[in-house]
Amino acid sequence: MLYYSPQIWCSDNTDAVERLYIQEGTSYGYPASAVGAHVSAVPNHQTGRTTPFGTRGTVAMSGGFGYELDLNKITEEEKAEVRTQIERYHEYYDMIHHGDYYRLTQDSRKYDHTAWQFVAEDKGSTLVSLVQTAPRPCTGPIRVRLKGLEPDASYRLVRREVFGCDNLRLGSSRDVFTGDALMNGGVVLPVLSGNYPSLQMYLKRV
Repeated sequence: MLYYSPQIWCSDNTDAVERLYIQEGTSYGYPASAVGAHVSAVPNHQTGRTTPFGTRGTVAMSGGFGYELDLNKITEEEKAEVRTQIERYHEYYDMIHHGDYYRLTQDSRKYDHTAWQFVAEDKGSTLVSLVQTAPRPCTGPIRVRLKGLEPDASYRLVRREVFGCDNLRLGSSRDVFTGDALMNGGVVLPVLSGNYPSLQMYLKRV
């Protein structure tokens, strides 16, 4: 298929939670740059599911990011989110389209969350994304072990954004880690609650 077109539409199913599994499966055969992925309207016309605007953006940033909705029908707050999402995607573009992609949770239906990571070609920056698909009571923070970094390099947490989360409890305030610590000890993420909350974490080599 890539012989004829550099980008494909991997499914007509645009529900953000369904897309987690669809895009994970597609990643075994196609690079992220080839996958068309859009923020669509809610309730989703196929599943009836409502997911936070930020979570839909987090999922769509795993490929050729775009929008599939009527901008005249979204709120002013969501329009502001659109502007921010586009800015973020431009910042992450080279990493997503030319960097390395890692599945931090494989066969995600076995977990109550799905996590993935992009690493720049020079290993100088990384973007970690996570969607909580089944929030549960009395759970602790999620520990995620990153991949593909330089073990001896130090990475600073530039940005940690959480979307659609009720009663957010932040974890450690530490913001500089070695690649070795991030890959072996991992990073503890905030406890997420609510309907399909998500998180994006952007780190750059110091």
